[in-house]
Amino acid sequence: MANLSTIAILNQRKGVGKTTTTLSLGMKLAEQGFRVLLVDLDPQASLSAVCGVSESEKGTLASVFGGSLPGKVGLQDILRDILPEHCCYLAPADLALAQSELGLIFRIGREHVLKAALDTISMEYDVALLDCPPSLGMMTLNALNAADTVLIPVRPELNHLRGICLLGTVIERVKREINPYLSILGVVVTYYNHTLSHHRKAVRAIKAAGLPLLPVGIEESKAVSENGSPDVDPAISVSGDSQAMNHLADYVSKWINRHESKKYGIERKSEIDFDTIDKDKSK
Repeated sequence: MANLSTIAILNQRKGVGKTTTTLSLGMKLAEQGFRVLLVDLDPQASLSAVCGVSESEKGTLASVFGGSLPGKVGLQDILRDILPEHCCYLAPADLALAQSELGLIFRIGREHVLKAALDTISMEYDVALLDCPPSLGMMTLNALNAADTVLIPVRPELNHLRGICLLGTVIERVKREINPYLSILGVVVTYYNHTLSHHRKAVRAIKAAGLPLLPVGIEESKAVSENGSPDVDPAISVSGDSQAMNHLADYVSKWINRHESKKYGIERKSEIDFDTIDKDKSK
């Protein structure tokens, strides 16, 4: 592939599994042969910490972005290899990114800083996964401007539904005003347990609201544990062998390939053809 496909993993709520989804999905895609770049846009630096990067002598995204003045370090210079057997690199964050976010408010073209940085390494990677902070601030705006599509992790709670709808409104506004090519890849339910009635009710409500719910991790488990109760895994697990994460990686890899085809002038459908994917899985 010649050009970077960029996915913002976003929800303004905390604790919905954004960082876990970013890391697990990135590692799965790297294992499939994609050249993967993980970008930690959260000043709390959870993704960086999970990857074992607490301090970086090479610098962090704050060094690249700068603040009210441009940064003096290139994106390529701060990247850390987190999966030596495969091509999976991290652009780490730290608390200094919060100061950068404040400084960007005074910059001309402030919403284009991340996109410009990604453009410098776009030939080196196939996909960039942007782990967004739980807010709709300047870092998130940069992510939405740089992204081709948005993946929205959400807990199966009814009180999360309104937030998803509001996020959809924000995405549409960004699409109208600064990034006309932005789309929503889908909503992925995390930490789902089909034995809980309020989880099932929340999933039905998401579908009824017309949101693009991905059929990943919400199927009823057929397995039974030793004590006779249903053996249910979270929808998204840190574990590298999570069946749900394997399915999500399959969906995303097909989107990457279709997105790449579109760049070369081959028209693709505006949404993922899940029926075709399911048939492929059954073969």
